[in-house]
Amino acid sequence: MLDSEFVCGRLTLRSPPTQWCQQFLPHVDPDGLDWGDAARFNIAPTQPVLCVLQPGPAETATTAMIRWGLVPAWSDDPGVGSRMINARSETVDTKPSFRSAFARQRCLVLADGYYEWKTVGKTKQPYLIQPPELDGTQSPGSGTPGSETRGSETPGSGTVLVMAGLWDTHPTIVVDGQPLRTCTILTTAANPITRPIHDRMPVLLDVDRGRHWINPEFDDRAALKSWCLSPSEIELAVRPVQRYVNNARHEGPRCIDPPQDERLLF
Repeated sequence: MLDSEFVCGRLTLRSPPTQWCQQFLPHVDPDGLDWGDAARFNIAPTQPVLCVLQPGPAETATTAMIRWGLVPAWSDDPGVGSRMINARSETVDTKPSFRSAFARQRCLVLADGYYEWKTVGKTKQPYLIQPPELDGTQSPGSGTPGSETRGSETPGSGTVLVMAGLWDTHPTIVVDGQPLRTCTILTTAANPITRPIHDRMPVLLDVDRGRHWINPEFDDRAALKSWCLSPSEIELAVRPVQRYVNNARHEGPRCIDPPQDERLLF
């Protein structure tokens, strides 16, 4: 199954972002944080994603592996999460599914890449979008699919993409003995780098905005909305990868390998 109807319908997290997280969690031993079990090259909806969150005003920020696909506390159907992996920034503060979490339960979803698909002929060609530092084939490009492209030189978050998210804990649904905790990723209009692939992209935050984003006491709604709707200036690189990644059951480094037949790209 393809998740191309969603934005950033698959993610990668190939190494624990220890150095980055220390900017948020300076007093916490990174070895004690929850990173998951292994490098991931094809994280799909309903699977756990790595989040940074601050559960309450008096609590410190921490990391957690949270199921991707928000199940609102008022919903009795855990399956609804597979249809709520994204929240549109334009309506996130008014839509019943998201407005409560937007007010007090904001998180950061960490990844070092995400995939988007573009129809090429009769096929869906996947593209990997990631920090330029992670791509050994980086070269200047015009912004067209199939070439490496970069954004401005505005400092971002290094080799981690910091995506604005929301989280919720369900009061009655229990999974593995724990209340079900789920999350969603906010989306906004694509910037010039990603627009040739998809008209939407995840909301990407820098470190300073990320600190405010997860703070449940930060209540400047105008600022929060502005960050969500502003075009991202975080550096990005875009390149095609093998269609092997199209299958959500596939995992491993092959997912990010270049296409075997370059003629399929144009």
